[in-house]
Amino acid sequence: MGERRRRSRDEVAALRLGIDLGMTLVDTAELYADGAAEELVGEAIDGRRGSAPLEETVEAFARLVDDGKVRHWGVSNFDVSDMAELSDLRLGGAVATDQVVYSLARRGIESGLMPWCQDRGLPVMAYSPVDQGRLLRHPVVQTVAGHHGATPAQVALAWVLRHDGVITIPKAGTTEHVRENRAALDVRLTGEDLAELDRAFPPPTEQQPLDVL
Repeated sequence: MGERRRRSRDEVAALRLGIDLGMTLVDTAELYADGAAEELVGEAIDGRRGSAPLEETVEAFARLVDDGKVRHWGVSNFDVSDMAELSDLRLGGAVATDQVVYSLARRGIESGLMPWCQDRGLPVMAYSPVDQGRLLRHPVVQTVAGHHGATPAQVALAWVLRHDGVITIPKAGTTEHVRENRAALDVRLTGEDLAELDRAFPPPTEQQPLDVL
């Protein structure tokens, strides 16, 4: 499934019929149609999955830890109110990280979520740190990169990683890309660099809703 766009309507209909008939297992993998199969499944099941109470989900995570199947667990796209609800649960304090979108272009978490997590020693895991590649073409990011003999991607990553308690998950599909990402740790942005980037990407002045990609 997902190999031919013109067949997607029939394939989505087939998946939905299976669900309607009580079939509960869908096999998929990233390599199927280069990820397109997973997108097709997502479209088919959208709005059809039953939601489980957060407390039950956390208890299930705790059992996985007790059984030795996972070492730690985290959450994704939880805003301050969600994290507060989680932390109030009996086992919620075991959360290891909150994975959220964060980059120069998307700084909303600085106004609420980031300080909340930092106050509690909870790492923030930043996804999409180069804003899906758009930051690589920004002239200010390119200028700052030139100051350091670095690439724009390295500047974008170094900017995210300068915060205590923030980790990030840039994609790396080649060995060269891995080395480029690793070298971002050696980029030391100056106060002048940060001011220049702030002018191009102003920080939030008030609390904002969580940005989700």
